[in-house]
Amino acid sequence: MTGNRESFVVLTTPTSGTGSLGRLIRAITANTHKFVNISDEFIPSGDVDGLKNWSPEPVGYGYLYNTPHIVCESLITSGVRVITNFRDPRDMACNQYYWALQHPDVTGRLSESALESKREKIRSAGIDAFVQNVDNSIHFRMFEAMADRLVRPSRDVLNLSYAQLCLDFDSLVSDLLGFFEVEMDGDLAASIESERPERIDNNPSWIGNHWTGGDVSPGRYRKELSCETIQKFNDRHASVFGLMRKLERKDFRSLLTLDLPGQQEVDKALVGSDGFLFLDLDSNSTQKQIRGEFNVPDEFMAEIAKIHWSRSEVCLHSVGAIYKHLVVPSKEVVLRSLLPAADDFESMGPRPISKYISSSYAKVWEPFYNIEVLSGSSDRPLYSRQDTHWTHDGAIRYFSWFQVEADIKSDRLLQSIPVLRTLSNQVGDLGGKLFYDPEDVDFLAPSRKSASLAFFNKVANTGSVRYYTNPISSGRCLIFHDSFASWLYEFIPEIFAEVIFVHANIFDFDFLKKYSPDFVFYIQAERFFVSSPRNSVDIFDFVSEMEVSKGGGGFAEYFSRF
Repeated sequence: MTGNRESFVVLTTPTSGTGSLGRLIRAITANTHKFVNISDEFIPSGDVDGLKNWSPEPVGYGYLYNTPHIVCESLITSGVRVITNFRDPRDMACNQYYWALQHPDVTGRLSESALESKREKIRSAGIDAFVQNVDNSIHFRMFEAMADRLVRPSRDVLNLSYAQLCLDFDSLVSDLLGFFEVEMDGDLAASIESERPERIDNNPSWIGNHWTGGDVSPGRYRKELSCETIQKFNDRHASVFGLMRKLERKDFRSLLTLDLPGQQEVDKALVGSDGFLFLDLDSNSTQKQIRGEFNVPDEFMAEIAKIHWSRSEVCLHSVGAIYKHLVVPSKEVVLRSLLPAADDFESMGPRPISKYISSSYAKVWEPFYNIEVLSGSSDRPLYSRQDTHWTHDGAIRYFSWFQVEADIKSDRLLQSIPVLRTLSNQVGDLGGKLFYDPEDVDFLAPSRKSASLAFFNKVANTGSVRYYTNPISSGRCLIFHDSFASWLYEFIPEIFAEVIFVHANIFDFDFLKKYSPDFVFYIQAERFFVSSPRNSVDIFDFVSEMEVSKGGGGFAEYFSRF
């Protein structure tokens, strides 16, 4: 069995899983390290200063540091390898209540009758009264003291949690094996299996088999504590939760939410600086994309290039149309400095769109994409505070750049269209998930409209079709898009004689020939770049299916003349 012999420290909050994790690490490092509970060498004798001034040996030792309320300076300055293990302080408090009902008097000063009287008083007051007097933030002092190091990805830091131990045991073991550069063998596998949470009832070493109230249930506080108690605890530990979310694996961050029972949808939005909200746990894995964790195979990038190049060729050679692909930067990219964990941006590699643009496939097909257009100074917000999407100001600015950059010839430039600005009280799609109050948002529309809506099939989102006509402009435009383009519904028709908006990622070559546009645009939000668009889809069948499932209709009948 191979292994890295550099010494390490396990920095852990006191919790039911500490012993189990310690036994796992002992088994994995049995041939490379001597494992020591360093607190046992100082705390029983009351030598707190000795622990504060202690320094780890550089090679061959593993240290369990389970007194994180005591800050040891050498752990901050020495650069020793660190494994963290932490638990939600609300769950810890629930455990502490049950321990207080049965744990012996460690001071030795209480008689058995006095101890039982104390326990009865705690029992009578109940768990909420007990928890409201608990401050578990002290158990994160050492974590906070070395937070700058812990939050940066490094081979010398491995962040684990009680949630991972309980809910994804195999990934925790894999992380430990990788950290120590150890390969699994039969004997090691047997030792590890005994610590699997599903087997704890048969593990006499597990603390839950000695003390009632031990558990393998992350989030237990939601069932055991009142909403009032949870809110008080949340307020008291706000900074701790902020740090834990940075350290926790993405899969389990939702357990660290500060919402109350009945508000689970809060987990689908992240609260950043200045009150800006960002997508989280969405189907396109936006946060994974932002971190560079989302895998984009070469085959996918080749397919993307082929799809758009094929569209361009067919447009040009069949009807003489110009095909352009516009990708809108994600709010999470433009406003990355406001993300809750801003340091995570591309911490694991490039974003999918970045990887594509820097690849050889971009020489076959390169979309129009420019972060700087939306990152520059502006008198007005270019992205909504409570919404996933941009504002009208952002949409107009970006499309105006595209119109010039892509040399889209028309009778009018979008940026030259005078606008009417009104104030609307809105809760965005993210603000609604967190039960935010409405806020004033600027809504823009052309102040002197020449275009009019000639047809709308009244389908929401995917499958929606809108057709605009404009007697004073020229040129036909066909636009396939996602929801970001809806902020341009009333503006793009001002620069063309006819515009068809189709909310879909499909392409229909037959319809292209029937409609014979001068321009074809594919407007796509960055997070959807990882969703491969489809060619050769019958647009009438696709939209009709959406009309049947969502209501609305009339597309096939109206456009049969093309």
